[in-house]
Amino acid sequence: MTIDITQKPPSDIFRNRSKLLFFTITSLCLSICGVLLAAYAVFSETPHSEMLETIAFSLFVVPALAFGFFGEKLRAYKRLTPAEEKDLGDMALKHSEIKLYCDLVANNGRRPTTAEYEACQSWASNIDLKNRHQ
Repeated sequence: MTIDITQKPPSDIFRNRSKLLFFTITSLCLSICGVLLAAYAVFSETPHSEMLETIAFSLFVVPALAFGFFGEKLRAYKRLTPAEEKDLGDMALKHSEIKLYCDLVANNGRRPTTAEYEACQSWASNIDLKNRHQ
């Protein structure tokens, strides 16, 4: 998710959250099925089967990769920790653009997300770096 703090906050920021949550949970469930299938193959009295081994491995690895991918994208929607909220407040005191963005987010009736916090951090560090080189 790309956030530009010099623009108005997106009103539909949570539009894709439910899809990401669905894919994350589905991937996790498929990975668990792969582990359970592997456990069944190990602890049951069935003869060794390469096909069963391949299916269990595929059911574990591929969804685990998808879980990591979608889970990382879902992380952008997390609430801020108290330390991050304090840091964002300090940045808002230092930079009027961040203060304005945070006020616009509050006017939308919500709190800033991790993606917005990281966008504010990036913007503030770029401004601070430009000011040092002038």
